[in-house]
Amino acid sequence: MRKLLIIAFSLVVFSIAGCLKDTPSTDLSHEGTIIELMYPAGAQEYGVGTGLEYFAGCTLLYPPTDVSDTITFYVNIAGTNTLSKPLAVTISVDNAALEDNIGNDGITYTAMPDSDYSILTTSGTIAAGQRIDTFQIVVYPSKIDLTQNFGLPITVSAPGYTISGNFGIMYLHTVGNPIAGAYNWDFLRYNNNDTTGPLNGLSFTGNPTIFAPDNGTQVEVPSGYYNEPRYVIDFTNNGGVLSNFSVSFNSSDISGWTAAGISITTQPQVIVADPVNGYYEFYYQVSSGGNPRSIIDRFYK
Repeated sequence: MRKLLIIAFSLVVFSIAGCLKDTPSTDLSHEGTIIELMYPAGAQEYGVGTGLEYFAGCTLLYPPTDVSDTITFYVNIAGTNTLSKPLAVTISVDNAALEDNIGNDGITYTAMPDSDYSILTTSGTIAAGQRIDTFQIVVYPSKIDLTQNFGLPITVSAPGYTISGNFGIMYLHTVGNPIAGAYNWDFLRYNNNDTTGPLNGLSFTGNPTIFAPDNGTQVEVPSGYYNEPRYVIDFTNNGGVLSNFSVSFNSSDISGWTAAGISITTQPQVIVADPVNGYYEFYYQVSSGGNPRSIIDRFYK
């Protein structure tokens, strides 16, 4: 009988050990119930997407001409077990976290103005037996000053419960760029090898456009030629003094040119880059079905 008991006990121990070995590394059962924020878009749909680990993924890069865009995120119970009772949670803006990432990017973020966003609801309830509740924030890109580094840190609270130390803040932010913003735009097209002779009828002057920031020293803006490929404008910012301007095409925008019989014969060049007066002029040439095209794009305040 003792032998049977010992064998039975050994099997139980072995079974438990096997279960522990198979437990995922994200198992938080030993820590109890942990409340976290989830923003899948911040991790390209492959992670929690919040916290400093995913700071870059929380950059707001909506088209600056958009009137509004909606951010959807979640409050999640990250522990092993769900709760047997409803959990009330609240989200809020925590501007004390504006400089949490300064050790990584050296940027001091300014609190985003209230007029640039709207939190649709600040409180919610995770139902008993469930894990998440959904929240949304509407941002208004056309109102945002693209030259500023704005921060919108979102936090969650759930009285009596532990908030995740890694994923308790969603660091929404914009990356300011000193030349970003609204410009006037002239597109001049000449159907020859230089910029003489009559303009092609597709030319225009005084159209509105946007220098949209990719980061603090790079913006993109369209050219007026076939399918409006975006210029990528890079520069150096040395303590507010801007120099070393260069221009190229966003390669994804010209990927279809070959099929359309268009080839670049002269890559984009900077003719004028005057950040003080807000004036920029770029030039390039293409061959369209063997016919020359000379292009000038001018952007000015």
